Amino acid sequence: MGDRAVIVVGGGAAGVLAAAHLLPTGAEVVLVERGGAERLARGVAYGTGDPLHRLNVPAARMSALPDAPDDFARWWARTDGGAADGFAPRARYGAYLAEVLADAARRGPGRLRVVSGEAIAAAVDGAGAVRVALDDGRRLDGRALILALGAFAPRRCGRRGAPPSASRASSPIPGRRARRSTTSAPTRRCSSSAAA
Repeated sequence: MGDRAVIVVGGGAAGVLAAAHLLPTGAEVVLVERGGAERLARGVAYGTGDPLHRLNVPAARMSALPDAPDDFARWWARTDGGAADGFAPRARYGAYLAEVLADAARRGPGRLRVVSGEAIAAAVDGAGAVRVALDDGRRLDGRALILALGAFAPRRCGRRGAPPSASRASSPIPGRRARRSTTSAPTRRCSSSAAA
């Protein structure tokens, strides 16, 4: 697979769906997943092994295929006897997404390559070519890049709900320090932007 591939970083639901929808167009796809091929489509949302962790949408509304809106419901009924109006275990939806990708790859043999590794940098050159560096020193070249990074683990808050960096707050004006709040109310600015 050469420098004409679309590189998809992230093998969770979004990355798998992007790859599955690109393959029928004739595109070559390189799918980068740090957990390897066995973690494809699982990610944070669908990687749980607990059968009590359920989708929050009925199976009839969870198809990965716009032209077949009942695809997941039919798949779940066939594999587990699930009902279209039921709420499937999240892990089963991950298995469904993995099968959707496998089906798309079978219909376009040789156009999908799954790379086990973690992308640490990406750049676009003047001609529009994409280069992705992996943590083990490998480099991937392609024509387009999709960042499907998924949901990050929650960030742990510092003292009194403030982000850990609040004591070293910086100002957006070069050379100036940010003022500290004089209110006694705790700030609640922690976000889920830190990577797992």
